[in-house]
Amino acid sequence: MEVKAVRLDDFAAPNGPYEAPFFLKLDTHGHEVPILEGAENVLAKASLVVIEVYCYQLTPTSLLFDEMVAYMRAKGFGVVDMSDPLWRPQDKCFWQIDLYFEPLTMPYLQKNTYV
Repeated sequence: MEVKAVRLDDFAAPNGPYEAPFFLKLDTHGHEVPILEGAENVLAKASLVVIEVYCYQLTPTSLLFDEMVAYMRAKGFGVVDMSDPLWRPQDKCFWQIDLYFEPLTMPYLQKNTYV
């Protein structure tokens, strides 16, 4: 089966303009990086990005939990929340979770103290 793919930036340009606030949700089972690489303009305007991340390698090029956090930090986003944890049924190992990222420019992401 052949499926046509299009970069998010190419899709958004003629269908926009998309202005903040808006959020981007990725549940793409290990294919997040190529999608994000094709969404530089969309990502620059996103107020919130939700990505399903994994603790195990799903594809040869997929990022693990900690690698995705570092990748998004390099893109200017920090983790602000998480939801929907999932454990493997056979051994109860932590499998995946949705991480919520917001721009590092948010004041509360610049504060490095607990209180």
